[in-house]
Amino acid sequence: MAKVIGFALGIWFAMHGALLFAQPGTIPLPDDPIATIYPHERINVAGLARAYRLVVPATVAAGKIAPLVFAFHGLSDSKDRFAQYSRLDDLARHQGFVLVYPNAKAMFWPLTVEWAREDFAFFDALYAQVTLTYNIDPHRVYLIGNSNGAYFSHLLASHRSERIAAIAVHSGGLGIVVPGATQSANKYAVFAVHGTIDPVVPVAESRKVRQAYEAAGHVVEYLEIAGHDHRWAGHVDVNGRIWKFLFAHARR
Repeated sequence: MAKVIGFALGIWFAMHGALLFAQPGTIPLPDDPIATIYPHERINVAGLARAYRLVVPATVAAGKIAPLVFAFHGLSDSKDRFAQYSRLDDLARHQGFVLVYPNAKAMFWPLTVEWAREDFAFFDALYAQVTLTYNIDPHRVYLIGNSNGAYFSHLLASHRSERIAAIAVHSGGLGIVVPGATQSANKYAVFAVHGTIDPVVPVAESRKVRQAYEAAGHVVEYLEIAGHDHRWAGHVDVNGRIWKFLFAHARR
């Protein structure tokens, strides 16, 4: 079924892909005075070079303790396009957290544990390297996921709940591809965002996310945007809302 879902999303993207990125935005330059952008970083994971984008605010480079956020892009997307249309770089600079955009292999995040082991190892390697290099608050590690990256964020958080304080998922759901994801060893907070006219992932999927996590005892906040589609909801300051929620939750 996961393969069917992935294939269907792939067909939709081939037909309507421009919709996902048709929002204004610029990629900050590496010499930004209040943050350093490392757009083409590499890390070796089990003999493979994996790519990621890193944003380090100047306050963090100076040694100030900071939260750590991982941002997972959508299907047929990339770390660089996600940075451009989400403008999460700006949020990291202004709020003072280290931001990591991992890049998926073949532009797709796996949706089952069996397929995800390499990407779990990718996350583990990035977490180890960033926390070793910068003064990271281990109680404030967060995930942000968009579309396919939202599905993967549920999967990853449920299997790394000892590290994750909260997640924010945009235009994605649990569906049937992550059974039992809400039954993690540790409870993390969940912020879910979805547009009511999303043609890619129906809004009903995020409604199920809310119900499932609440039933399992997680803290949940749900933002449903009337008349909005699958795109990143910058017009309602979704970044500000996401950060307010994430920072309100620290891992116990």
